[in-house]
Amino acid sequence: MMIVPSRDSARSISAGLMLMLAFAAWPVGQARAAPVKVTGVALKEAANELQVSIVATGPVRYQTRDVQPGWIVVDVESAQLGMPSGQLPLARGLVRRVRVGQFMTNVVRVVVELSHPASWRLSTSPDSAAILVGIPIQAKGRPIPAVAVPAQLPLPPAAPSATQPAPAAAAGALSDQTLINLDLRNAEISDVISALAKTANINVVTDSDVRGRVTIRLINVTFEDALRLVLEPNGLGYATVGPNLLIMRKDKLARPVLRQYQVANMSADVFQTTYLPVIQIKKDQVVVDTATNSILVVGTVEEQGKIADLLSRVDLPIEKATTRVVHLNYVDAAAFIDLLSTRLPDSAKAAKVDKASNSIVLTASAAQLEVLDAMVKQIDTPLPQVLVEAMVLEVPTQVTHNLGVAWQTSTPFTMNFTGGSYPCCAVVTITSPALLTSLNTLVQENKSRLLANPRLAVRDGETAKMNIGDKIPFQVVNAQGVPSVVIIEAGVQLEVTPRVTSDGFVTLKMHPEVSTIKTPPGPNVPPTIATREADSSLTVRDGTPIVLAGLIQKNEINSTVKVPLLGDIPILGFLFKSVSTDNTQNEVIFVITPHILQKAGS
Repeated sequence: MMIVPSRDSARSISAGLMLMLAFAAWPVGQARAAPVKVTGVALKEAANELQVSIVATGPVRYQTRDVQPGWIVVDVESAQLGMPSGQLPLARGLVRRVRVGQFMTNVVRVVVELSHPASWRLSTSPDSAAILVGIPIQAKGRPIPAVAVPAQLPLPPAAPSATQPAPAAAAGALSDQTLINLDLRNAEISDVISALAKTANINVVTDSDVRGRVTIRLINVTFEDALRLVLEPNGLGYATVGPNLLIMRKDKLARPVLRQYQVANMSADVFQTTYLPVIQIKKDQVVVDTATNSILVVGTVEEQGKIADLLSRVDLPIEKATTRVVHLNYVDAAAFIDLLSTRLPDSAKAAKVDKASNSIVLTASAAQLEVLDAMVKQIDTPLPQVLVEAMVLEVPTQVTHNLGVAWQTSTPFTMNFTGGSYPCCAVVTITSPALLTSLNTLVQENKSRLLANPRLAVRDGETAKMNIGDKIPFQVVNAQGVPSVVIIEAGVQLEVTPRVTSDGFVTLKMHPEVSTIKTPPGPNVPPTIATREADSSLTVRDGTPIVLAGLIQKNEINSTVKVPLLGDIPILGFLFKSVSTDNTQNEVIFVITPHILQKAGS
């Protein structure tokens, strides 16, 4: 088999040579047992004592060491670490902290630090696959001062070796675009993953359930693609835990597990309410233990890795605050401060808003600034925009009756019918083009009048307005005899407020209004305006037309035909003229079509 990382020129590394070198260094003799894996360390209360359990995949051999007063040091021999190293979120009673690490090549060291001197006992489980450390619950004697310890257990001096680069962070390796060629036949999956990890120079922890063989041939793929193509057909997945990749079966990755995290430099309540929502950990997943200032979290392996990584970055000693200017592109700065006050009330209270540049200036710690950056990334995003295409028609009522649409009951068209806010109106969504075709034909045949056909682009949640009509001035005189002019508008108005959903639908709030002059203005008498309006809300798919109908305009036209001069004679003039009144009814129909505009660059 062959694994070849390549960029512009092909550079080959023979995986067969790597395996030959590995077998050359393998201890001679098959009698030596394979190293067991230490897969977990737990702390629980049992039988009037605290019990630290060191769990392995098989029978273990161990020794204790006298390193520091108040420390219980257990070295598990012929063992490899099968869990993340470092300080574990275990603290209760006399147990101040617990750490685990690969002390030597085949020695895993577990250190239990006590807060008070106490006698303790060691035992093993019936199958010898777990070491049990029994510690009294009650403290005796004076407290033992805490000793500053490094984040990782110290390793013994190693023999001089060639300088090797430090392992890369898992996230960096997954985003690396270095190309890899892969040609494998009937290879063990764990060997393939190990070879890939060496090629990408990252830490990989493989679960004991990862087994099987794979035959695969890939050319010029990234590390992430190669890893995915090896894992997915075998029901495997990975999670990022700090700088490491954890490989296990997908069902185990998705299975909820319970873990405890010790919070050292802030209140556990603050960490739960302020920081965990940043990584989408829900409140019902967390229990805060105020007695030990720790949290218990139920979540997937991936979620637990995110929590551990976040805690390591924000649970730091109190540091000097930093002042930062944050420029916002889309959200209003004042509105953002209101949202920020729910997460960082103290920082938001002291923040300043610069309206000219739509920026905020605030002073906060590094941990608080991390929360701020996460909120900016989530909230300061461009709002969707909607192009509202409207067609406003004035159609005689006798013509609308011939369309074949009973607005208040049913329709022969393929439509979804929804009653409007007023009994005078109806709203339909068009899934057949027949009605639109009929309306366009009426306009072309001059049987209806197109009042307006505007196109308005509006941002999500904002209101588009259109007004078609007349401004009617009339004169009024106040009590002091001073005349003034008042203007009243009459005609057709339409307000549309779109709201875009995540699944490609648009919810439209519509307010059409039709107003006509009922009586003209007289001397110091305003005109009478007859108004008909409705409110409607409808959710449709992008590009689906909506028809609003049922707003009726009644017009009365008085016409006089007379003989010149003779028709103006008082009383006798009626003999030389005729007066007729023509009443017409027109229906105003709105056809509204929303179109979601694509974001720039998409």
